[in-house]
Amino acid sequence: MDDDKLAAPNRHKHFDDASGRLLYEWEQTLDEVNVFVPTDASAHKTKDLNVLVTGNAIEITTKKNDALIVLFPKLRLFRPTIADDSVWTRDAQTGEIHVQVVKCKKAEPWVGAFEAHCDEATATGVSEEERKRMMQARFQREHPGFDFSDAEFEDGKRIPDASEWNVK
Repeated sequence: MDDDKLAAPNRHKHFDDASGRLLYEWEQTLDEVNVFVPTDASAHKTKDLNVLVTGNAIEITTKKNDALIVLFPKLRLFRPTIADDSVWTRDAQTGEIHVQVVKCKKAEPWVGAFEAHCDEATATGVSEEERKRMMQARFQREHPGFDFSDAEFEDGKRIPDASEWNVK
């Protein structure tokens, strides 16, 4: 089965309250959280970027004329991650920086990428659609010979987090 069938249907967007500017987008899989930070492709060279990814935070800076410019402020991730397994890339045409972090607790659904932006999301929790998608991905991983992309869950029943089971 094609894993793309169970991929997140769209990215979650977070905008700056004051300016309305898109700060970042994010999505998650069973194992990872992907953060996408828009930057101007012509304003900053990739070699001048400093992308700091620790087990609990992300920060992106660059230098211009010996001045440190913060492109993405240091923000604490929603949950701990495995820093050594994190990677980042930059799209040369758009300038978008993609930071991929690996969850410490596999299959745990995150309500947001960063603690500071989870107030609204925490109130409603993880959507039922997101829970279903992650459960389908979990079933697919455990039973690779089957296609769970069209699986349905019984109405009225609580859909458990995929993280409530032991993940291999």
